[in-house]
Amino acid sequence: KLDDIKVQYHPHSGRDQQVHRFSDYKRDQASHKPPPARDREPWQPFCSRLDFKIAELALHASLNKDETNRLINLVHRAAGGREPFSLTSYKEVSETWSRSSHCFTAFKQTVISVPYRKEEHCFDVHFRPLWDW
Repeated sequence: KLDDIKVQYHPHSGRDQQVHRFSDYKRDQASHKPPPARDREPWQPFCSRLDFKIAELALHASLNKDETNRLINLVHRAAGGREPFSLTSYKEVSETWSRSSHCFTAFKQTVISVPYRKEEHCFDVHFRPLWDW
């Protein structure tokens, strides 16, 4: 019949096929359950909503164990007032990185020619001069 579940075993198992009637699974049983009580602390088992939000951020950002530990350490440092934290947005972070870029050795580009099988092959190479560090 339509919607029945047929279980067919591997021939070497020696088991006969089985047919289960869909109606045997009592699909309407779940509708009689009362709705779950509204949880006042849906972030459980985390100790606080903030703990959950930080763990959720680490999960969505696909942070590994070391990166997650670094994030948690930074949050504790900021929350403890040991160090000021003033960044407020992605834009501010990006602008700050741009302003600090002059502190780093810039990349240079050159072309390297290599003879190979009687032909000259040219490659663009980007590098940071070691002596400029």
